[in-house]
Amino acid sequence: MSKRALIIILVISVAINLAAILTFGYHWWEARSYRREITSRGIDRRRDLRGSLLRHRLNLTEEQIDAINAVHEEMRSKMLSLRGKLFTKREELIALLGETEPNKARADSLIKEIASLQAEVEARVFENLYQMRDILTPEQQKQFLQLYERRLHPERMRPPPPEELPGQRMQDRGR
Repeated sequence: MSKRALIIILVISVAINLAAILTFGYHWWEARSYRREITSRGIDRRRDLRGSLLRHRLNLTEEQIDAINAVHEEMRSKMLSLRGKLFTKREELIALLGETEPNKARADSLIKEIASLQAEVEARVFENLYQMRDILTPEQQKQFLQLYERRLHPERMRPPPPEELPGQRMQDRGR
């Protein structure tokens, strides 16, 4: 084999090994940062409404901003532990998938625990929104509700009209 062919093979081999190492490093870094992000999901960041869009849309006063920030801070501390528990239970559930013979009873138990924790999160969110609503004036409450509904139901996610439920079209076509 010629010296030139040997050099080309060596360069290709080094390039493949380097690409494999970089790919592994990239996926490791992404998984690490995803895990860190998933546990916090922005809950642990302190929110201050002073420069927020919500402040401008609702025309909040400084007193209202301070009161809402206090409500957010109280919720943040409660939600961090709940989110951590949810994350742990979901990790356990995913670990069951890796087993050759997953324990169905344990999976059902974990699913019930996750559902219970998720219900608690929803209750805390509602409680937080209710406390926020009490801080706002009646006009601000109307605007806040409209903003929240818009955020909850963007145009592309609207439910179907009552007369046309999912599957109804398929039944109509069969007639």
